[in-house]
Amino acid sequence: MSRSDEKSNNILSQWKALKKSPSVVVSSEKQSSDERVVSDGQQRLFFLDKLHPKNPVYNLAEAWTIYGDFYPDLFFKSLELVAERQATLRSTFHMENDRIICQIQDQFNYLKEYVDLSEVDTESREKEFEKLARKTASSEFDLSKGPLTAVLIAKLDNSHFRILISMHHIVTDKWSMKILRDELAPIYQSLRNHEAIPKLPSLTAEYKDYVFDQLNLETKPATLDYWKNKLAQAAQRTTLPYDKSALKNN
Repeated sequence: MSRSDEKSNNILSQWKALKKSPSVVVSSEKQSSDERVVSDGQQRLFFLDKLHPKNPVYNLAEAWTIYGDFYPDLFFKSLELVAERQATLRSTFHMENDRIICQIQDQFNYLKEYVDLSEVDTESREKEFEKLARKTASSEFDLSKGPLTAVLIAKLDNSHFRILISMHHIVTDKWSMKILRDELAPIYQSLRNHEAIPKLPSLTAEYKDYVFDQLNLETKPATLDYWKNKLAQAAQRTTLPYDKSALKNN
């Protein structure tokens, strides 16, 4: 057995052991302010990362275009203020006593880069940004050490900017990215206008609350009865082919 196969088998054994062991259910109120349990989805991403460390396929990236006056330093500051509010953005992940722990860091550490491409000839400008954007989108994140966020801001001319933000999927998803945009905009606008930071709506729930609900989820009898009735007339066997050879035979 190769060293690579042995490593994969060890990781898979850890995964199976974790799934067999009873979930440690800790109410969100009693969870430590800096250590939290993780969701099923985060567990999967953690072990996938152990199998293929720093694989950018698990990154989630978005590109934004800004026209008009724009101040990169204020954007970076706005992002840092959002991260103060959203603890998930300050997370790192590690194994402890055969459990995956989400560690909340005091500071929001992230990779940031600002480049001025306005002096580059027009034809090469977009190509240069695309090259830098691919690099940022493919950032190799270390789940145990961080950072798990990378931001690129490129100035194409005085009124045209591009932003590329990339995060590991273990700390974000499409829905979370919308929340990020919704919170970034008013904070940036206030900083730009030299106004007081707006008071955003109170967080009625955090990700740790979702995890607690997920770990305590029990299938209700009414739900089981619904699906038993719904599937009562379902075919006992599937007619779908199991492999490519079946497709060839048909």
